[in-house]
Formats: sequence, structure tokens, C-alpha cells
Amino acid sequence: MGIAKTFFIGFSFTLVAACGNSTLDEVEAAKDKVCACKDKACAIKVKKETKGLRDKIKDMTNEDKLKAMKFGEQAAACYQKLG
Repeated sequence: MGIAKTFFIGFSFTLVAACGNSTLDEVEAAKDKVCACKDKACAIKVKKETKGLRDKIKDMTNEDKLKAMKFGEQAAACYQKLG
């Protein structure tokens, strides 16, 4: 499995774990941080910093899961652009 695909899967699961609007704001902020990165090391650091969002999956609605997945897809696209 390629590094970008592995990153996408890991980051998506991290982001999907979010719940509630305030957590979705955190997820969006994490996506924005990844997209602001100039190198992969920065993006990997953001992924590690947001790992705790996974613990919030229990109470997530399907609607929130879809929103979080979109943020994950956007973050993965930004990561892939880093080369």
C-alpha cells in the first residue's frame, strides 16, 4: 500500500472519529493545518496531533461522519500534493 493511501486511510479514520459541531470544527482545523503544510513531515505531525479525535466516534451521527470524511478526503488530497 502506498504512503499516500496509508496516510489517507489513517487520517480519514482519525477525522471520522469526530463528533458534534465543535469537534467538526477541530477536524476542519486539522484539515486546514495539513493543507497549509509545506512538506510531508508537517502533515504527519498534524496527523499525530489529531490522533485523539478517534476516541469521539461513539456519539457521531451519520451526517457528521460524512462531513468528517469530506475533510479527510481534502486533507489526503493536500498530502498527496506534497509529493
